[in-house]
Amino acid sequence: MFPEIFRIHVVFFVLSGFLITTLLLEEYDLSGRVSLRNFFIRRGLRLLPLAYAATVIIVVFSVVSGASVSYYLKSALTCTFYVGNYFTLLFSGHEHLAPAFRHFWTLAVEEQFYLVWPAVVTVALGRSARAHRTLLVITILGVVAGLFVRACFLIQGVTVSVFTFSHIDALLIGSVVAQLRHMGKDVNPWILDRLGHWLMGVVLAVCAFSPMFNLEANLGMRYTLVAISGAALIVASGGSRSSKILSIRPLVEVGKFSYGLYVIHWPVYLGV
Repeated sequence: MFPEIFRIHVVFFVLSGFLITTLLLEEYDLSGRVSLRNFFIRRGLRLLPLAYAATVIIVVFSVVSGASVSYYLKSALTCTFYVGNYFTLLFSGHEHLAPAFRHFWTLAVEEQFYLVWPAVVTVALGRSARAHRTLLVITILGVVAGLFVRACFLIQGVTVSVFTFSHIDALLIGSVVAQLRHMGKDVNPWILDRLGHWLMGVVLAVCAFSPMFNLEANLGMRYTLVAISGAALIVASGGSRSSKILSIRPLVEVGKFSYGLYVIHWPVYLGV
């Protein structure tokens, strides 16, 4: 059961929450405000063209190969509007998105987060003399609320693994790390190295040895543990040794194209 908790998409959610919050905080520091209009334009230009191009190509190739036209068009429609993670609710006759679209649910989760979180950050930063502390408190409360809601559904036996609220804790844990790093910009890199490695060690120990792991899994805590592991990696990346490793050119280049690789990797894998 130990390897089961390592769901890599959870780490991507942590990174998304971290990166988006970092961008918003940096803009606030530079201009004293966050422009939601500019944020959505930048996100749209970066994410939409490739996703929509991939959607068209997937539909064409799938139909040519003899797949169900109706099934793929329904999947394409939900992915176009970034609600693919609610496909089973919109089209009750299917359990999942069409095979080549199966990974698009994670993009839907992130886009739905992007629609709400920048507005929350903007309001929190603009309405308080202690803006950053207010935002941090809101974020932590969001993590707790996400954990509670997911646990309530899982206790009732409802499968919610692809729903947005099931991963709000991971997205907001990434945001918490971004805020803490922003508040402690001058922290010694050596401390970040040690803190990140220590946190990762604690998470691995809990996963490997906790007698309560079955209960944790049933309540969805395995996702949170993976999210904390992702947070530990981000913290450690601010340290001197980790930053040198992550600055290796091949890793930097992969990072630049990571979104495109993610969008196309699953259809290519199925085609091969």
